[in-house]
Amino acid sequence: MKLNQIKYSILIGLAFLLSLTAKCTTTSPLAGGTENGEAKIAGVIYNMDETTPASGAVVTLLPADQKPLDSTQVVFVDTADKQGNFLFAIPGKIYNGIAFNCFAKLQGKVSFRNSIVARTDSTVIVPTVSLLNPGSISGKIQLMGTDDARRIRISVIGSQIAVSCSDSMGTFRLDSLAQGTYAVNISDTLNGYVPYDTIIAVSAGIVTVISQSIILTPVTFLLDNFDDGDGFSLANSVLTNSAWYAWNDSINGGKSTVTPASVISNFATCITDVGAYRGKSVHCTFVLDKVYPTPSEGFTCVLAPQNGYVDFTQLKSVSFYIQGKDSVRVSFTSKKVSDFPAGRNWGQLGAVVACPPTWQKVTVPVSLLKPQPYSVQDSLHMTWNMVRDSVDRLVFGTEGARGDTVDVWLDNITFEGMPASSFK
Repeated sequence: MKLNQIKYSILIGLAFLLSLTAKCTTTSPLAGGTENGEAKIAGVIYNMDETTPASGAVVTLLPADQKPLDSTQVVFVDTADKQGNFLFAIPGKIYNGIAFNCFAKLQGKVSFRNSIVARTDSTVIVPTVSLLNPGSISGKIQLMGTDDARRIRISVIGSQIAVSCSDSMGTFRLDSLAQGTYAVNISDTLNGYVPYDTIIAVSAGIVTVISQSIILTPVTFLLDNFDDGDGFSLANSVLTNSAWYAWNDSINGGKSTVTPASVISNFATCITDVGAYRGKSVHCTFVLDKVYPTPSEGFTCVLAPQNGYVDFTQLKSVSFYIQGKDSVRVSFTSKKVSDFPAGRNWGQLGAVVACPPTWQKVTVPVSLLKPQPYSVQDSLHMTWNMVRDSVDRLVFGTEGARGDTVDVWLDNITFEGMPASSFK
């Protein structure tokens, strides 16, 4: 008999003897290291009666932190012998100290042991396991508005099990799970929601129903907090030349004024050291023309390169801190509206927000964005869903009457549901 075969037989025999003397509850190292730096993991599996060896059971070993759909999955597979013994000889010292999950299955029965730490200085003995009937977990994922939850993936970490929601309402079910406690990751394939991690306990032969819906939070992208003190937005890091500018109606013959006057040519001059809760903010005082029929002034942030547009389909809401006097209209300009003939393309979708006397966070859901009243777009009942795929600017425009003074402080503008990748 060859030397390697002798070593293998000895290891299997020791694993079997250890399983007979105690039903272990924790993984145990067997004294004696390996000569070639292999990390060895051994154990024995029984059938449901806890006495008959599970001969022929397929045993799988995976890193405990590995996601099921990783492109570079590490998977080790062995088959239990007639005595139910298995042995993994994992090559390479890189796995020393790495935690693995161990799964076994035979004729519809399953078992699971988690967090088995591999060692190259000894053979680790997996706690004795018995094959049991599989269990299941069912639940529901809740997204915002009408988002289709079939984009959501539920993954059992350290396994080969992953599913998507079975319907748009977020129903999901994880089947064929062995009894035990699992780390579960819930993620959005479109990256519009923050990943959610949880721990789920599974019982043999039972469908465990999660009674409360799991509510996912949209990702938040900070457009700007003005703390860098320049006229470029923070989106400039992912979108070249994204910048702010201030404007008034003088280009059309109006005489509305803004303080500081220099902001028209240099936006940075309106950035102050008084932020909503820290850092900086922008502040302008607009005095609307008393005579001009449609006086208007405001701030605009360019979101797309020249003659380009950004797909805002994933946007759920826009949030910002604001204080001041009177009100502003928050709107997005889009190609679908801008392409109307001149004089008929002023009905960009937006919502009016009052300027409170002290700092307040305001969130505007996209469902509240409507065309400018009495515009062609208003008469056509245009909705956000019709224009959201071709957005190029975010506008904070004055909403006062002729002669009004509109005082606006603005800080910490964020997009909910829009990952940074949306701007690339």
